[in-house]
Amino acid sequence: MTSKYTPPHQKQREEAAAMGKVHAARAITLSKNHVVRLSKISVVYSCLYVVSLVTEPLKAYASEPFPWTLQSTSINPKNVSFDDYVNTTYHAFALKYNNVTMAPQTLFSHDQSTNTVVLRFNMSLPANDVDHCNSHLVQIPGSIFFGAGMVEYVCHFIAQNASTQLFMPRYMCQYITVANLFALSESCVWMEPLLTQGQFRVYHGLRVVEEETWSWTKLWIRLAISSVIAIEIWRLYYRHFGPLLSNLTNMGIQNYSCDSVYYVLQLGDPTWLILSHPFVCTAMVVDNLYSSSYSAVALFRVSQLEDILQFAIGSFYGSNLVWGSYAAMRFSTPAIKFLRCENYFEPVEPGIMALSATLYAGPMVYIICQTPLVLFFQYLNQVFPQRKMEANEVSLGMANFLIMFASLPLLYSLIMRYFHIRRMSMFIATSYQCNISGRAWAKEYFI
Repeated sequence: MTSKYTPPHQKQREEAAAMGKVHAARAITLSKNHVVRLSKISVVYSCLYVVSLVTEPLKAYASEPFPWTLQSTSINPKNVSFDDYVNTTYHAFALKYNNVTMAPQTLFSHDQSTNTVVLRFNMSLPANDVDHCNSHLVQIPGSIFFGAGMVEYVCHFIAQNASTQLFMPRYMCQYITVANLFALSESCVWMEPLLTQGQFRVYHGLRVVEEETWSWTKLWIRLAISSVIAIEIWRLYYRHFGPLLSNLTNMGIQNYSCDSVYYVLQLGDPTWLILSHPFVCTAMVVDNLYSSSYSAVALFRVSQLEDILQFAIGSFYGSNLVWGSYAAMRFSTPAIKFLRCENYFEPVEPGIMALSATLYAGPMVYIICQTPLVLFFQYLNQVFPQRKMEANEVSLGMANFLIMFASLPLLYSLIMRYFHIRRMSMFIATSYQCNISGRAWAKEYFI
């Protein structure tokens, strides 16, 4: 049998024609335009989320003064001896905060224009007591900021007899510095004797040292951070809704029906995109660091419970330290994955950190200020200052507070992982026992 010869060029044309028949595109019939609308409730909630995130850097002004409200920040003249500084600063505080200018029941007072704050308690201070100074130091308002000079003054005061206490100087002041370079604030402690012997009204005044130029600089930095947050919310989240709306309107979700479909689009919460943003986390932690002097004001607010409003404001301001937790979560995750330690940690919901921040920024700090834990921070304050009797170096205390807040999500994750494993092991053990019991029952009755 003889085969028919086919020229090469004709064979190529036949193959091309066959391929064209195989890959011929089928005509696509588009459905009618669908109807898409946004859920009104989700829009409201989403707007609230955005406002909360964008204004996050500006929440500091719940406790801080605005730049245009600051007056002259000079209380004591420069280039004076420490004794003259103490006398000048004490008289400035005592003239502003005393029994005449403050109501008898007032424990906390804050003047934003002069950037000063005072906390006062009525206390019973002993005489001739040389062995129990620490127990009385804990009770003095704001003693967590005491340096060596303040501690020595209080211990010397309660070691005197009752008559000497009435005539000796009843005040002491100190600088509060960072890295022995920058004076964050100035503080004074003074005592006024009451009618009952051994009873004193103890004041602790603090003035934040901040020039108007630096206050304006902080405001512009915070506005810049707010702008970055707004831009990132749009870039990472909301700009994707435009193509989504267009695709839903024109094509919809692929289904077998060509009829028009009515879609309701729910806007979500972009919070986690910002809480895990490396730049925002870093910027907010830095903002907390250069605003440490106002953290001292917040600590004064939460050191008392009589004025609940001031306690709430202090807790709200102190909750900014939760950014240390967010930064720890953001930057520790790659390290945990690199070390392949994921099995030791449980996922942490950032909302839990936000809710718990108010708890440990208020009640937990209050407990610290009312317990001997104060002595630990007093020790940290006395490690580095070059002039221990005149200054209080708070760098270690600041770092310790930040580490406490930053370590909470890791600690929480480890604890939750432990309980998760324990719960799973108990469930497996219970299932195994039930299985064994079931087999024994079946063997007894059916075999």
